[in-house]
Amino acid sequence: MKYTLEHVRNKHLTICERTLIQLRLKDGHTVYSIAKEIGCAYNTVKNEIRRGSKQIYRSRRLCYRAETGEER
Repeated sequence: MKYTLEHVRNKHLTICERTLIQLRLKDGHTVYSIAKEIGCAYNTVKNEIRRGSKQIYRSRRLCYRAETGEER
């Protein structure tokens, strides 16, 4: 299997792409710029962030984790 950052349409996101989303969000990039870098739709990244976000501690703040997105 060849590992690249090129996204194939109609396929699930890889753990590498999910980790990239996590790092870019931490750096303050927009969802649109992350989607453009991965090469997938804006809604795919937005849905992945919603799916992989988890409340940290007891605050209302949500934090995206690649491992959480992979589990779900």
